[in-house]
Amino acid sequence: MLIEKLKAIANKKIISNLNTGEKVLMASNSSRLIFLSSNFVSAGKIKRGLEALGKKVEIISNARENKDENDKNLLPFVRNLNRYIAGELDALIFLPCSAIIKFDKQKIESFKLSKGDTINLDEILSKLASLGYERTSLVENGGQFALRGDILDIFAITSENPIRIELFDDFIENISIFDPQTMKNIKKIEEIDIFASFLPVGEDCAFDLDGDKIIDEPKKVCDEIDLLIKSYMTSSIYEESLYQNFEYLLNKVDHIYDNFQVMKAEYHNEMIASRSYLTDFLALKNDIYDFKNLNQAIILFAGEERYKKNLQSFLNEQNLSYMDFDEEEELESGVIYLSSIAMPYSFSFLREGIVGIGSDSLFRKTVTSFSKNKHATFYLPKVGEFVVHTFHGVGKCIGITRMKISDIEKDYFVIEYKKGDILYLPSEEANTISAYVGSEITPKLSALGGGEFSRLVERVKSSIKEMAISLVELYNEREKIKGFKFRRDEYLEKQFADSFGYPETADQLKAISDIDKDMESDKVMERLICGDVGFGKTEVALRGAFKCVYNGRQVALLCPT
Repeated sequence: MLIEKLKAIANKKIISNLNTGEKVLMASNSSRLIFLSSNFVSAGKIKRGLEALGKKVEIISNARENKDENDKNLLPFVRNLNRYIAGELDALIFLPCSAIIKFDKQKIESFKLSKGDTINLDEILSKLASLGYERTSLVENGGQFALRGDILDIFAITSENPIRIELFDDFIENISIFDPQTMKNIKKIEEIDIFASFLPVGEDCAFDLDGDKIIDEPKKVCDEIDLLIKSYMTSSIYEESLYQNFEYLLNKVDHIYDNFQVMKAEYHNEMIASRSYLTDFLALKNDIYDFKNLNQAIILFAGEERYKKNLQSFLNEQNLSYMDFDEEEELESGVIYLSSIAMPYSFSFLREGIVGIGSDSLFRKTVTSFSKNKHATFYLPKVGEFVVHTFHGVGKCIGITRMKISDIEKDYFVIEYKKGDILYLPSEEANTISAYVGSEITPKLSALGGGEFSRLVERVKSSIKEMAISLVELYNEREKIKGFKFRRDEYLEKQFADSFGYPETADQLKAISDIDKDMESDKVMERLICGDVGFGKTEVALRGAFKCVYNGRQVALLCPT
C-alpha cells in the first residue's frame, strides 16, 4: 500500500528534500488539510496535484486591509471558509496575506433549517441579520434573504442558487433550491446549513480550523509575512489585533516542508531528479531498468485510460511485465505499476522504495493550472481591454501603474470612464472587475460613480424576467415534440476520436458527452458550444457531425470566416 509505505514519514514534523510531487503525495494523506504556501504559483501546483488525487481544493488569497467586517473583497475568503467548515472542501491553500487574517470562529457558526422543523420566524430573521445577510425584496446575490408572506428565500453565501422555505405558520413544510432568474424550483431538499456572509474580527486564524496544518518553505512564508506587516504598519488604519504572527502559526503546525533546512529536519528524503519522457520513451525504458535494479516499485501515471493503453503497448514491446496499480494493495519492489490517475507530477522516496512518474512527464499536458476564462476568479485585465466594475460599470483599462499612497506602495489598474474620469483600482480588488463581453466592439463608457450603471442594471433585470417567462412557455411547447434518436456505434466513434491529433481537454470531453446524450435521446436538441479561439470547438462539432453522418443524416456546416 502506497500510504503504508509513507506512514513513517507522515509521523515526522519537519521534512526536507521534497519537490512538488512529493509534497502533493504527502499532503494527500490528510482527509482535512490547511496548507500554507509562500506564493501563488506554488499554491497552484499543489492545488492541481491534490485535485488530480481526488481532493476538493480552493486557494484563499484575499488580504484584510481595513477593519470593515463587511468588506466585499473578503467574500471569496468567507465563502471558501464556510465551504470547508461545511465539509464541501477537503483542503484550503492559504497565501501568507490570508493566513494572518484574524476572525471569530464562533460568530460564523452556522445554523441548520430542516423540513418538518417548528421555528420562531423572528429569531431566524434575527440570526440571518447577525450573520451579515441583507434583507431585500428579491434575492439575487449571495448574502441576501427575502420574506414574502409564508415564503422565506435565502441566498446562502456557499450556494450557487438560493433556497426557498415554505412555511405553514411556524412549521417548515418544504425546502427547495430555485433559479433566481426564472423563480422556478430546481429540486427539493431536506435541510440547509446557513453560514455567515461576512468575516467578523476575532482571535482565530486559518490554523485554528480543524485539519492537518502544513507550512511549505517556512523561510519564504516568514519573510513574506514580515513584509506584509511592515507595509500594513505604514498605514494609519493599521491595528495589530487584525493580524496573526508567524510564530503563532509555527506553534500550531503539524508538518513543515523545509528544503532550505532553516530548521533541523526530522526526515531528509532521498530522491532523484524528475525528467520528461515526452519525446524519448527509450530513456523511460533505461530508467525503468535502473529503478528495478535499485529495488524500487515504479508507478506510471498515464492520466487517461487511452494513454494507459499506449504505455501497455510500449511495455509489451520492450518485454517489460507490469501490473495495474491498486491503492489498497501492497507495492512490491522492482514491479512496474500502471495507473490512469492523472497525477501530473513525478515523485520518489528511494528509502521507502517508491518512484512515481507523473503524467506530465509521459504525455502532453491535458489541463492547465488556471482557467483562461475571462470570468475566472483571478481574471486580470490587459491594457486596452474594456472591463465591467461591479459598481462603476463599463470602463477601459488604460494602464497598470505602481504608486505610493500613505507610505504603502502597490500596483493599481488605471480604468478610464466617461468624460475621461479615471479610477485607480488596487490590484487586490481585481475580483470586482470582469471582462466586457458585449456585442459592441467599442462599448459606451459608464459615468464614474455607479448611478448610471445601476439604472441600466435594473432595466436589464426587468427585461431578463420578461424573457425568462417567454422562454418557459416556449420550452413547455418544445417538450411535447419528439426528435430523431441517433444510435451509437462505439467502434466507429473510437476510430474517429483516435484520429484526433491532440488530447481532449476536460471541457471538450464534457461537451462531447453532453452532445452524445442529446443526440441519443428523442428530445429536440438545442445546444450552443462556447469557447475561446483555439480551445477546440471545431473538434467537438465534428464529433457530432460524424455521429449524424454515420446515422444516414445530413449535416450543414456554416462557417462565417
